[in-house]
Amino acid sequence: MDNLQCKMCGSNNISVVDGVPTCRDCGTIIILKKKNPGLAAVISFIVPGVGQLYNGEIAKGIIILIGSWIIGWLVGIFFLSHGGLYNSGYYIFIVLFNIIIRTYASYDAYVTAKKLNMNWLIYYGENGKKGLKLKKEF
Repeated sequence: MDNLQCKMCGSNNISVVDGVPTCRDCGTIIILKKKNPGLAAVISFIVPGVGQLYNGEIAKGIIILIGSWIIGWLVGIFFLSHGGLYNSGYYIFIVLFNIIIRTYASYDAYVTAKKLNMNWLIYYGENGKKGLKLKKEF
């Protein structure tokens, strides 16, 4: 970690915290590994939330993964209890709902991976709130 410099505060005091290079002075996480936006989008479309996990957004990935699974099951159970999916006329709703969730998860994973590759830093503000800032501003 000798040649790394924090783009938030300019410090060379970088150490590995929980396996992630982090500035010891301001808490900024230094992104070293490029993400593949196409891969993030595809895996998140196949299984919503996995692209977010790939990008390092653990909480968001788990919420999308579990949330889409639970909502999908609840919608399916509702329509099955009302005469079956194919007989109810609401089958198109389930398909559209599924496509919307998968498209959102895929788009979000793609955009996040692109931002990470454009030299964005993940930082933690004074109040501990997580955010993204562009390196070029500093």
